[in-house]
Amino acid sequence: MNVKATAYHEAGHAVMTAACNRKIHSATIIPRDDAPGSVEHENPLRGIKLKFDNGYPARLRAEDAIMICLAGGIAQLRAFPRSLRRWHTHTDYVRAVEIARSICGSPDEATAFLKWLDLRMRSILDVRWFQVEAVAAALVERKRLTGAEIASLMTAALPSR
Repeated sequence: MNVKATAYHEAGHAVMTAACNRKIHSATIIPRDDAPGSVEHENPLRGIKLKFDNGYPARLRAEDAIMICLAGGIAQLRAFPRSLRRWHTHTDYVRAVEIARSICGSPDEATAFLKWLDLRMRSILDVRWFQVEAVAAALVERKRLTGAEIASLMTAALPSR
């Protein structure tokens, strides 16, 4: 994956994390292990067991986690449509499916739930695309950003009133 595509992928995760009101610790496009980049953030599922706790608060947190997982690949696809390969999003997608299956009553419900969250996540990214572009550009330039730097970039990218 090229550096700019990786930057958009990670920027998608970061912006969606912020849109879900979750804390971002850092983002990088410096490869490590088998990943070309990563975003470290607050885990929306921390402290809950989805198989046992399927109440409304847990379901909202699961929705956040799924949208964060899916946002990277969609941002990369939007910015560089020809760059995306199935393996770029495999880990994120598998995690999203696992979460959906753990809170849905059937495979059909999980599929519909994922489709709805994909539509919702795409709508959120559309509205915040200028923030994705700002974070991606900074990642290309600096390679690593702190959560505070990401928040600052996202705020600076807001349109003037």
